[in-house]
Amino acid sequence: LNKVTLEPRLIVFERKIPAVSRRNNRLCLFFPSIVKRRRLLPRRLHCTAFLIGLRLFEVTFMEWFVILLALGVAIGPILYLMPSDRDRYLTSLRALARKLGYTVQLDKVLKLDPADDERVTAGGGMRQPALACARYQLPLGVTLNRLHPITLLRIPLTPTVPVERLDGGWGVAALADPAQLKALQVWLARPAATRELIAAMDRLPDDVLAVQLDKRFIAAFWREQNPQAQDANNRPTAWFWPAKRPKAAQTLAGFPRLEQLDVAMRVLVNQTKKHWGTSPE
Repeated sequence: LNKVTLEPRLIVFERKIPAVSRRNNRLCLFFPSIVKRRRLLPRRLHCTAFLIGLRLFEVTFMEWFVILLALGVAIGPILYLMPSDRDRYLTSLRALARKLGYTVQLDKVLKLDPADDERVTAGGGMRQPALACARYQLPLGVTLNRLHPITLLRIPLTPTVPVERLDGGWGVAALADPAQLKALQVWLARPAATRELIAAMDRLPDDVLAVQLDKRFIAAFWREQNPQAQDANNRPTAWFWPAKRPKAAQTLAGFPRLEQLDVAMRVLVNQTKKHWGTSPE
C-alpha cells in the first residue's frame, strides 16, 4: 500500500464520521478487530450491569432474610407467652367471682364415665380418672353442726362406674368414702330438703360437675366453659387484618353463666341453712 492509494480512501472516510472520532476510525480501518470489539462493548456493559445488580440483590435479600429470622427468634417466645382469649376470660371471670365473695381454686372431680383405657395404666394397675375444674367456694357465714358433709356428683347419661343416686341426675360413687354414703342416707331421710336441694342444683350451669356441702361452706366444681368463645372460633378468618378483640367484661352482666351460678349458689345457701339449722361460729 502506498500513500497515493490511501489518501482518497481516508478523505472519503473522514467525510462520513465526526471530527472527534477520526483517530479511532483510522485505527479501525487498519485493524478490523477493533470494530468488532466496539460493537460488542455495549452488550458486554449491559451484561456486566445485570450481573452486578443481581449480585447486589442477592446480598440485600440475604441481609433482610437474616434480619427477619433474628426478629422471629426474638419475638416468637414473647408471642408464645402472651395470654390467649381463654386465659383473659378466666382471669376476668375469677376476679369478678372473688369480688362476689367466692374463693376460686383449681381442683379435680372423679369421672363417672371413663373409658376402659382410662381406668387401667400401661402396667395393668387400676386408676381413677378425674376431670380438671375450678372450685367456686362460697362461705355460709355460720357453722351447720348438724349437716353431714357430702359431695354430690352430676351423673352422666351412661356412667361406667357404679353410683348411688340421691335423686334425678345427682349422686355419689358407690366406691366412695363410707362417710359419703352415710351422708347420702341422711339426705334421703329428708325428702323435702332433698327435693329443694335437687331443684336448686338443677339451676346450675350444665358444666358444673359436682356440688360440695360442708358445715362452713358450699362449693361448686365448675369447668368454666365459654359459649361465646366457641362462636368466635367459627367466625371467618380475617386475611388482611385481624378482627379487633372485644374488651373483657368487668360486670356480672357480661358473664351470664357466672350470674346463673351465683343465683343458684345463693339459693343453696339459704336452703341449707333452712333445713339444717344454724349455730354461732
